[in-house]
Amino acid sequence: MKTTILIAILFMMLPGPGRCGHLILLDSSALTALRAKPGTVLAWTAFGNESLAFVENAPDGSRILYQGSLEDVVIVASKHEAPQNLIPKGGRLLHLAGRYAVAFIPAPMRARLSAGAKHCLDVIPFPTGQATTSPFEAGMKTAKPDAQIAAILGQITPTALDGRVRELVNFKTRYTFSEEFRQAAERSRGLLEEYGLETRLQNFQMWGKTGSNVIGVLEGSTSPDQIYILGAHLDSTSWEAATFAPGADDNASGAAGVLEMARALKGRRLQKTVWFVLFVGEEQGLCGSKALLRLLETENLKNQVKGVFNLDMIGYNKQDTLRLMLETRPLAQEMMEVIAASAQTYTNLEVHHTFQAWGSDHIPFLDAGIPAVLTFEFEYDDNPNDHTPMDTMEHVNMDLACSILRADLAALIQLAGPLASPPDTRPRRPRTAPRQSRTAPW
Repeated sequence: MKTTILIAILFMMLPGPGRCGHLILLDSSALTALRAKPGTVLAWTAFGNESLAFVENAPDGSRILYQGSLEDVVIVASKHEAPQNLIPKGGRLLHLAGRYAVAFIPAPMRARLSAGAKHCLDVIPFPTGQATTSPFEAGMKTAKPDAQIAAILGQITPTALDGRVRELVNFKTRYTFSEEFRQAAERSRGLLEEYGLETRLQNFQMWGKTGSNVIGVLEGSTSPDQIYILGAHLDSTSWEAATFAPGADDNASGAAGVLEMARALKGRRLQKTVWFVLFVGEEQGLCGSKALLRLLETENLKNQVKGVFNLDMIGYNKQDTLRLMLETRPLAQEMMEVIAASAQTYTNLEVHHTFQAWGSDHIPFLDAGIPAVLTFEFEYDDNPNDHTPMDTMEHVNMDLACSILRADLAALIQLAGPLASPPDTRPRRPRTAPRQSRTAPW
């Protein structure tokens, strides 16, 4: 994942510029009690069970983090660098919540920080009543497991996934502009063809050079004009990117996951069409996902895309509890809830979510109004190996990665299914065949 910065400006949506008050830290139950008193809480957000409330008068015994105008309080977040380290001189850390640093940063400093941000900067008003991150309630929208879906999910195993991730890591680097990336892309394309998909390399210009997305299409049986995209970036980076960037977690885990889900569906069809995509150039600014969006627009297919799954870093875990983070915007809430329910039905994952979306290949689609959800490890902000030569196999938890893949695949089958029965065994057209399908981009 590209090192990126999110700054969410916490503006007060209240009469009078610069209205002053107190920013206090409290747990979720205390926030609920405080909000029950009309007019007490002027604005709030939450990070799991930790809540921040902006109040005009702090109750006795409150843990006050800041006193002044909320206009000068921001949230700084980074997916690859400790967010507190991004606070400029003259600013002040108020509270640290994982990848989020709540800080005092006056407007001039804030403007300079925004100007220097990378491709996934987002500047938003402080939510007057919305959590930044929160867990899904246990049992939310769960159902009895479907036997056919469960059987397919059973093909996603730690042993098989380990072998696929290891194969990608063994290229030594998958740096976007390297020969090794080209080899990894061709190998991945060959695997998708083995699994019965129609494939192509989408070549496009990026940074004065040619980049290539790998695309495999499983055409729908009865509603082929409706498309779901299952994607992950194949490229990797480190400070030795040209020669050694193993990228086991970032993002061989996600790329191998896309390949394994294609394998699990081999010989089967869903009612709707599924594109399996391995993006190039995520580390250079979401280049591959932006190029795919342009292709969809050129081929008049954009409006046919019903949802995008993005897998980016799915295998790092330090705690005993296996946890999944779902990241999107409200336009994809329904899709996100299907993934969460699938995780709770078919896995033991603890599921969390956030509507502060940024920093990976789901963003171009969300910006274009297409529902897209990033599924990734909850503890990625604690991963010290990301974007370094130390992002190697021993740091990838295959049980976590397999659980995330099963949640995604179960959700995909429900959204794009049901499965065609019996399994489809039709021969596929070779890669050199002329275009015949409205839903394959060739």
